[in-house]
Amino acid sequence: MLSLAENKLSGRIHPQLALPTLNSLDLRKNELTGPIPTQLIELAEGHLSLWLRSNPNLFLPTQIGELLNLTRLHMRIIYLGASE
Repeated sequence: MLSLAENKLSGRIHPQLALPTLNSLDLRKNELTGPIPTQLIELAEGHLSLWLRSNPNLFLPTQIGELLNLTRLHMRIIYLGASE
């Protein structure tokens, strides 16, 4: 588990956070912006739990609807949008 919650992080989520051995990524209560990297979404399909709530300017890429094995995605105050 990697917890970066409540750290006042801003900007975009870097795709390199999609580490193959990561099973939980907690980014709650930050100021993250832009689309969630596709690499994280693809990793989440297999085994990654993403905690993303309270990031008001974070967007979900359209690929989220294609994931069949996503086990957990915690969202609150998140807006649906298209990836860039």
